[in-house]
Amino acid sequence: MRPPSSARTRHRRALLGAVLAASLAIAACGGDDDDNAATDGTDAAAAPDDTTGDTSAPAGSTPDGTAPAGDDEAGPLSAPEESYDPNGTIRFGYAIGPSQGLDPHKTSLAQDTVWLAPLYDPLIIELPDASLVPGLATEWEFVDDGMGLQLTLREGVTFHDGEPFNADAVKANIERAKTVEGSAVAPLLAVIDSVEIIDEYTVKLVLNGPAATLPRILSDRPGMMVSPKALEDPDLPQNPVGAGMFRLEEYKPGDRAVMVKFEDYWNPEWQNLARLEIIQQGDPQTRLNGVRTGELDLALLEGPQFLEAEQQGLAVEQYDTTTNFYLQFNRTRAHFDDVRVRQAMNYAIDREGIAQAVFLGLGDASPQFYTDKFPDGYIPELEDRYPYDPEKAKELLAEAGLEDGFSFDLLVPTLPSHEQVGQIAQAQFAEVGITANLISVDPSSTASTFYNDEKGDMVVGTTPGRTDPAMFAQLFFTEANSNPDGHLIPEVTEQYELALVPRPDEERVPILQELMRQTVEQAGNIVLFHPRTLLAGDEGIGGFHWALRGQPDWRGAGIAAQ
Repeated sequence: MRPPSSARTRHRRALLGAVLAASLAIAACGGDDDDNAATDGTDAAAAPDDTTGDTSAPAGSTPDGTAPAGDDEAGPLSAPEESYDPNGTIRFGYAIGPSQGLDPHKTSLAQDTVWLAPLYDPLIIELPDASLVPGLATEWEFVDDGMGLQLTLREGVTFHDGEPFNADAVKANIERAKTVEGSAVAPLLAVIDSVEIIDEYTVKLVLNGPAATLPRILSDRPGMMVSPKALEDPDLPQNPVGAGMFRLEEYKPGDRAVMVKFEDYWNPEWQNLARLEIIQQGDPQTRLNGVRTGELDLALLEGPQFLEAEQQGLAVEQYDTTTNFYLQFNRTRAHFDDVRVRQAMNYAIDREGIAQAVFLGLGDASPQFYTDKFPDGYIPELEDRYPYDPEKAKELLAEAGLEDGFSFDLLVPTLPSHEQVGQIAQAQFAEVGITANLISVDPSSTASTFYNDEKGDMVVGTTPGRTDPAMFAQLFFTEANSNPDGHLIPEVTEQYELALVPRPDEERVPILQELMRQTVEQAGNIVLFHPRTLLAGDEGIGGFHWALRGQPDWRGAGIAAQ
């Protein structure tokens, strides 16, 4: 491992550099004959999908198939190295472990993708800049007046166990994801009625409604392909078998996953690492110490540790993403079905105070799901919709007949930033007569506790983000797994259903903005802050990126050759 360099400095960036984005897009189109919550709070902007028909070209791509150039040049960790060590290893320190092991259909946290993505390739790939490019599907197109999504599949792909990837594998995966007991992704695939096999490498997803977001959904856990032979294996959460860049060598729940290069991967140009280890360490100071001592090569940090790493001359980098930190209601509990109560609680929170106290200002305080870095989901005049105003909060509570206040249970993951947010929120709610009973929960089981077991009335949460506003709405405002008890808000539902209809961007963007407006006006959540992803690592790391949707991307990442 190379020693840290004092010349390495902090670098804030919103998009990838042109060289990386173009190389990734080109790589996605080559390689064979076909050609085409809760983080620790320190964690993605791109235009919504153009879903008006043939989407075989990457969304947001240039005519030659390469992704558009970013705004900034690459930083210390993302700049490519001249050459890479073919035997290189990266040990990455991350805050939480997978919620339900390594089964992509059952894991219930968006953050689980950190552990899953190296092992399982999806049908469609979302690049770090949020453009969609071919993955295990080389082309996709809405057919039958938008009631079908036809996929052309990549030929010559094998799973880690040697099983072939083909239409039968896609059908088996989609059907299992929709029906297996404990599936967390079934609601995201509910729009799919059936999978029709056209031929060995062509499938059509038969839909029961409009589904403009489906290509992007298939770029995440719902679209990750598992070997058909492994689908019925009860030990799949401990013995994953995918078709990703890495195959599993060792998995110790609560500790680490050790992955090694899959030699038969369909695109070796992305494979600059021989070995990747993801190590679960809840304490950010422990992760920083690991980078210092060489026990880790890369680590996700929180504000104080990031500034410490910067001062010590470690290689550091920060990314703006669509990640946000929030307090999520179970809107069927306490008095949270009353919009006046939800609005009152938004007024009771001092977002700027939390931003400074917890995140040291490394990000953006906002009541919206997106910041101005994502204009298609951002409404400038709503930035001041809920200023810190305890008196206004009390007025609204009185209007709701709650002038004497009420109490509720607030689940708090045992992570430093979450605990600080929980304590501050508790004190600020108390100022307006609301008692928040803090209940500590293990970070990895927070989602299953709140969403599946339906314990607690509110949770301190964060999500890695969604690069289509309708996907945020689906998470929190439909009958998806991330909306406990499936509470619906009619004003949001109306705009969400309009946003699902495939249409040109110039028609869809105003709908998305109105959708986001209603989520704020109806106070469906208490959005607090958009933290930046803060990283420190070995100065020899190159080609690494943190995607706009708030997850690491290892395609092209490596360690410089000595």
